[in-house]
Amino acid sequence: MSGFGKFMVGLFVVATLVFCSGGRSGTTSSKAPSQTKSATPAATATATQASKAPSWQQPKSSKPTYQDSRWPTTNSELLAIPEPDRWYNAHSKIGQYGTIAGPVKSVYQAKNSPGMPVFINIGADYPSSERAQVVLWAEDVPYCEDMLNAISRGDAWIAMAGQISLYNGVPEINFSDGPVSWTYWTR
Repeated sequence: MSGFGKFMVGLFVVATLVFCSGGRSGTTSSKAPSQTKSATPAATATATQASKAPSWQQPKSSKPTYQDSRWPTTNSELLAIPEPDRWYNAHSKIGQYGTIAGPVKSVYQAKNSPGMPVFINIGADYPSSERAQVVLWAEDVPYCEDMLNAISRGDAWIAMAGQISLYNGVPEINFSDGPVSWTYWTR
């Protein structure tokens, strides 16, 4: 096979991996390292003995540990999201076009409010002021209905890019402020 042929096969494999990796995207127009703790000599001896056993005999951890509890994932795609784009750093981008990414904590539509806004709470749930939020309006729902249905089932992550503003002390991306794009991940 020629060098160009090998290149094309490699490109196809990479494109297939990216396409099948689980992230989904949309737009409108207008494994993590464990925490290190100091061990006592007894704990070190126990750990050494355990490491000699075959891996299938090793006790399994009931909960994974994360470097940062605000970013609770072992998904390599999500770990690759730059620190400035993570929801807990959104305050540093007020007044700019940027990305807010993180775990979806809730999706709620205020059907009795004018414009029937839909709120996507990221990182922490309403009413915490430690969250970030996305606001879209009933007229925007048809453009992102698949995304809303997927993330409202729970255990989802989202990266939303748009104009970041501050509303009642909470960083938000509001669909009425201009073009918005998104990527989301679900299990």
